[in-house]
Amino acid sequence: KISELMTRISDQQSETVAEVASRKAEYEATLQAELDRERSLKAANAAISTQIGHLQSLNGDLRRRAATLGHSNEELRSDLQGLQENMTMAQEFVAASLSHSDDADVAELAVLAELAAKDAKKAESKLKSQRLEEIWGKTKVSTLQFGASRSSPEELIAVLGSGLANLSTEENATLTSMKQMFD
Repeated sequence: KISELMTRISDQQSETVAEVASRKAEYEATLQAELDRERSLKAANAAISTQIGHLQSLNGDLRRRAATLGHSNEELRSDLQGLQENMTMAQEFVAASLSHSDDADVAELAVLAELAAKDAKKAESKLKSQRLEEIWGKTKVSTLQFGASRSSPEELIAVLGSGLANLSTEENATLTSMKQMFD
């Protein structure tokens, strides 16, 4: 019985050793899988950390650029407001200039109208003189003229009277316009 017992113990011991070896192999395989998984996670964590550092750097660059753009935007906005104010002032200046430059009622320019009227009267008077000259011909009537005349004395007196009336009218108009110009 002892030999049986010994065989049994030996068999059981072999089974236990085999079972322990089998479990050891399982544990070692599980442990190796955990180690591989841990290495993989560490590598992934390192890659993610690198990516995070790169993204943080990029984010910092973008924030600085945003701040620079914000300052540039403020300067451009200020410039645009200045331009708008200048344009408003220019529009106001143009409007004021247009309203003040209407010289239709300016008294100083009325002189030009008066001079134009005088020129028209002179031209009319000259035209009358030319017509009279055509009528009378090239010979002028004189108070010292002797001999036969072409017209009657009544006609001569009428012509001289109208000439004096025209001369008096022109003289009065000239005096009036001179007074207006110097007053």
